[in-house]
This record gives sequence, structure tokens and C-alpha cells, in this order.
Amino acid sequence: SVDLTDHLLQKIDENELIKSQLNNEGMDVIKNLPFLPKDYKEPDAAAKATEFKDYALNLDENKAAALYTDIASTPSKEYLDSTIEAQIGGMTRQQIEEMVIQNLAQQEKEDMDTSYISEYIAKMSDEELIKNVRDAMEKAISEQYTEQTKAGLASVPKEQLQMLLISSVSNGTYNQEQLADFHDRFMPPTYSESTKDNNLKLLGYVKEESPSNISIYTDTFENKDMIADIIKEYNEGKCEDDQINYTDIAAMMMSGIATIINAISYVLIAFVSISLVVSSIMIGIITYISVLERTKEIGILRAIGASKKDISRVFNAESVIEGFAAGILGIGITLLLNRPRFNEY
Repeated sequence: SVDLTDHLLQKIDENELIKSQLNNEGMDVIKNLPFLPKDYKEPDAAAKATEFKDYALNLDENKAAALYTDIASTPSKEYLDSTIEAQIGGMTRQQIEEMVIQNLAQQEKEDMDTSYISEYIAKMSDEELIKNVRDAMEKAISEQYTEQTKAGLASVPKEQLQMLLISSVSNGTYNQEQLADFHDRFMPPTYSESTKDNNLKLLGYVKEESPSNISIYTDTFENKDMIADIIKEYNEGKCEDDQINYTDIAAMMMSGIATIINAISYVLIAFVSISLVVSSIMIGIITYISVLERTKEIGILRAIGASKKDISRVFNAESVIEGFAAGILGIGITLLLNRPRFNEY
């Protein structure tokens, strides 16, 4: 109702977080970060490396220890490639398939049916199979490496981990590309990639003058069609963002009902057509049998001078009269059976 809508709009206006976002054009109040400037340019690898060095060298003891643990427990690309190459470098496709099936069987059940897995793998090309195997192995090796490294560093004092971080960042242990990668992976974001409008939408902020949808009710179908024509005329020549998208629920319902009625009509027409064909065949059979059983009458008519056309007219007239009488009888019975229903209205 209108009262409920007004009440909800009032509650939205009273929300402190929404008020804060409305008053801060350049700040994301959810993440407490400034919005990304429109003229922002992604820094190059050298700038990222410099930023990461400054960030790492100014961390306190706890954060420095945590950062060094994260860096040390992340295997390098060279380590992953060399480890994977050592395991599957000299293997044939058949050996790789057998290894995959064996590993899957061990992960699931020892007695599992692997026939469907074999068929699925056999459909892969060599490139697809190698890529999937490498991705799976890279993930497993990374998890194992991270777990072992963190377990080994757990007993190292935080002061020592901080010194190791400062030493590795300062003395050139990592090259520029590695430091730039650390910048992207481990440094906290300095800008919010969201926007003020997105945040307000996320928080549920709406304005009465810009509703998301409007419901229009009409008392006649003519008025409904008139409103639809007005909307179509308004949308002409406008871009997609400025157009009004509308849904004619009544037209959708009528369209669905019309589709059902048409389907039923087609079925009934098919039955009636079949009935007409069968009736025509039966009338033909009855006429043929009548001719065969009335040879004496035909002979008498021929003897008194009747032509073949006259005899054909006699039997055709009988068939027409029988069909007409049957139709009248069927219509009459139908009307009598439907008479109580007519009286209901």
C-alpha cells in the first residue's frame, strides 16, 4: 500500500550508513576506502614493486610475520613447473590416463566402476588432458607445499620472521616481477572498485521520484491497449537505457489461454475430420451393399426404361436423405442434452 511504501522510504532515509554514503562522494563507507578515480591508471611492475617494498618494510611484527609466512608458503611458478615435469614429463598418454583413473579410484572408492571415467577421458584431446592434469597437480602440490611450509614456520619467532621479510625484500632475493606479483596478491587494496551508486543500491536506497517499477491497472482492454501504445511511442528513438520496459500481464494470460484453446480446437478438428472420413466411407459401404441387395429392383427399373443415371440418382438421393436425417438427429440430441446447461445461465 501507499502507507507501507512511505514508511519504508522514511526508514531508508533514517539509516545511518546510507546517510554516511550520501554525504561521502569519494569514499566507500562499506570498505572504508576511497573510490577508484576516473583517471586512475594501473601502475607498472616497477611502481608495484616499489609500493610493496615500502609496505613490507613498515609493517609491525605480527603483520610482517604473517606476510612472510604467506609469501614463503606460496610455491613459485618455476617450482610447480619443475615438480609437475618431473612427475609426468616422460609419461605417455596411456600412462597419464591410468594415473588419473587410479587417483580418482583412491579418492572415491577402491571398488568404484571406472569405465565411464575411462570413456570420458578417452574423448579428450592430448592438450585438454594435459591441461586438466597439470591444473589438478598444480593445485595439489600448492596445497601440500603451503601446509608443510606453514607447519615448519609455526615454531619460528615472529621477530625472526620479520627480519627474514626485511632481508628478502631489501637484498634482492625477489626480482621486480615477483614483487609486483606480491603487490597484487598480498597488499591490502588502496581503492574501492565499487561506486557510490552501486553502494546505495546494495544498501537498498531508493527515491520516490525514481521508482524501479510502476503497476498500472485499467478498467477496460481498450485502455490497456492505449497505455501500451503510449509506451511504445515513448520508446521510439530512445536508447535502451532510457526506454521503459513493461510487461502486459493480461496479454500474457490471454495469449496463454488462446494457445490452449487453439490446441484444443486443432485436436477437435482432427477428430471431426476423422469422423467425417469414416462417415463418408460407411455411407459408401452402405450404398454399395444396398445396390448389391436390390438387384431385382434395379432390374425392374431397367426393364421399364430407367437409365443408369436414373438408378444412380435414386441411390444418391437415399444416401443424401439418410445423411441429412442423421445430421438433424445428432444436432437435436445435442441440443436436448445441453438444454439444462442453458437454463443455468
